[in-house]
Amino acid sequence: MQDSIPPQDELLKEDGEPEFNVACLSHLCWDRKLFQRPQQVMSRIAKRHPVEYFCQVPTKSFWSLPRTSTLCYTFSPRENVRINYLPFMPLTGKGYAFRAINRGLYTRKAASMIRASRKRPLVLWLYHPKDVAVLDRVSADLVVYDCMDEFQAFMNSEPETREYERRVLTRADIVFAGGHSLYDAKKEFNPNTHLFPCGVEFEHFAKATAAETEVAEEMSGIKRPIIGYVGAVDERLDYDLLIACAKSRPDWSFVLIGPLLKVNPERLFAMPNVHHLGAKPYSDLASYLKAFDVATMPFALTELTSKISPTKTLEYFSSSLPVVSSRVPDVVAEYSDLVEFYEDLPSFERAIEKCLELSAEDRLKFREAAKGKSWDQMVSSMARLIQDELGRRG
Repeated sequence: MQDSIPPQDELLKEDGEPEFNVACLSHLCWDRKLFQRPQQVMSRIAKRHPVEYFCQVPTKSFWSLPRTSTLCYTFSPRENVRINYLPFMPLTGKGYAFRAINRGLYTRKAASMIRASRKRPLVLWLYHPKDVAVLDRVSADLVVYDCMDEFQAFMNSEPETREYERRVLTRADIVFAGGHSLYDAKKEFNPNTHLFPCGVEFEHFAKATAAETEVAEEMSGIKRPIIGYVGAVDERLDYDLLIACAKSRPDWSFVLIGPLLKVNPERLFAMPNVHHLGAKPYSDLASYLKAFDVATMPFALTELTSKISPTKTLEYFSSSLPVVSSRVPDVVAEYSDLVEFYEDLPSFERAIEKCLELSAEDRLKFREAAKGKSWDQMVSSMARLIQDELGRRG
């Protein structure tokens, strides 16, 4: 990731900008293999303002939690982000009392660290409703909730998640929504809600089209055409569709790149023309995308996917890849003229066949669509809203 972050002088503070520090609590670890919205946003906010990033990592023994020291990793001064890994014991399904104890330990530790390192003004930035309890322990000058998913719809989501989010939405000073559907759903709870769909690091993914970019060695032995997917291999994907298509089209190779989360589709992975390569460093993704012939977003249409705005759409486009997707509402609304949509197996196959017929010249339109939708522009706009709000408060 280091080489894909913009030079510092592109995001320096301008004279007169209010100074502030950010304490960001996220459900996602700072992982260079899944560099998602929280990491993309915070790495850019940090070019202007210091950031403390808090996330949880599992520990084997619940009883060791209070005695386990916080693990910290500090990025270079150029990035100006300090990552605080707070240990916790995974307790999904173990009951409310255990979850409450676990959450309480995490909240108290995070709040204590935020108060100890506080420099005013402080912006408390939340990414998950579960962290609402920290609002009672830290007096922030501004509270930001950056909503990137419909969290109560996830597998094994806590029953209290919906109520947690309602409390976060009503207490936040500013709400950012990561897609049109999320914006429509959240704005009724907070009038200061702003739409910020995910951006893209265009030049980073455009490397997939560069002559000097070599195809990843793992991809070199896979038969073409390659129908690819990059992202979390989790509950959102339609595994029945993928299995049926892999059976129907043994001449196609299906490649899934990303970590396996909460699912284990053994039937799919057992098929000879399906290749799950696991998670890859963000910095290496272009070398894998270069081998794709068609990119897919094979999401099952559920409550969970009804409000997603997939980051990978623009990443695929930046790589000059045609995209085949299920009818995710935000994707239909934004890219109906570029994405090939499907409803069932026959239309999925037809959409892929249509994409395979595209020439190199035809594919240039995808790159053009991704230009001008950068993370840099998005985060600069977020920062201006925060600065304006702090300015009004004196």
